[in-house]
Amino acid sequence: MANPILTTFRLATACLGLAACLHAQTGPAPQAFVNDFRGRLNADYSTWERQITIMKESYLAACPGGKFVIAILISTCGSIDNAAGDFTPLQNAAMWNFRNWLIQTFDKREKEGFYLLDAGIAADNDHGFNLATGSATVPFEGYNGEEKLRVQTGNPHPYPNYVTMGLPFAAFIQYYR
Repeated sequence: MANPILTTFRLATACLGLAACLHAQTGPAPQAFVNDFRGRLNADYSTWERQITIMKESYLAACPGGKFVIAILISTCGSIDNAAGDFTPLQNAAMWNFRNWLIQTFDKREKEGFYLLDAGIAADNDHGFNLATGSATVPFEGYNGEEKLRVQTGNPHPYPNYVTMGLPFAAFIQYYR
């Protein structure tokens, strides 16, 4: 059986090489993060689907018998207080729409070479972001109660969650060893 670490390295190498080709030929390489579909509830994912299919075919040609994994990452922006007006429930809803589309489109397609892995399920939406220290904010604008929340600081990346989001990858590798 193939070495899973070497296979992962080959996948990363194939992805980087293909990403450069795709960018030169068709625009940016396929990515699926908040910035790609943020704030668009009716986003068209057809270009992303075409590009990820090209990437999968290229990877499988380079690594016959490999596993091409599409990772579903965290689908929320955490509990940021939105002071900058940046991270909204609309963006969270857009990412949940994309999550649903990924599942509807790629789940149970292993025979075609697509493996769908939910890495975001390991993320802690309340404690998996860098939280502000010091003063806390009210739960939402217009709230007149006395409850205060510690909210995240900085951008919506779940830095403390990155380690736990690796657990589904480790389980995938162990399962297919």
